[in-house]
Amino acid sequence: PSIDYIKRVIAIPGDKLEMKNKEVFINGKKVDDPHAFFSNNQILSGSVSPRDNLGPIMIPEGKVFVMGDNRDNSYDSRFWGYVDEKAILGQAFLLYWSWDIKKSLLSFDRWASIRWSRIANLVD
Repeated sequence: PSIDYIKRVIAIPGDKLEMKNKEVFINGKKVDDPHAFFSNNQILSGSVSPRDNLGPIMIPEGKVFVMGDNRDNSYDSRFWGYVDEKAILGQAFLLYWSWDIKKSLLSFDRWASIRWSRIANLVD
């Protein structure tokens, strides 16, 4: 609790969550998440890592399951477990900074990879 994280709440108490080959299912229905970004085409089995395949698990009372948008490089509930609802400090409402990850990985011009049009936009 000494570090603040910004993550998306993916599942709430009573939800059944399952990940199959990077796709998230809540209560048996595939979640359409336009914010999820994948930088690695490799699919890891659940016996190797919970990154791409997990569950099914039931979210317990008083807990939430969170994930970062950069799914292949985010440490989140897949790795460190549920978040206690009492630990939630607030809700993100504004984009402070935004990178074009694909461009920044390939470009030597780091300034060109800033997505200026997204900075200070409201979070959806």
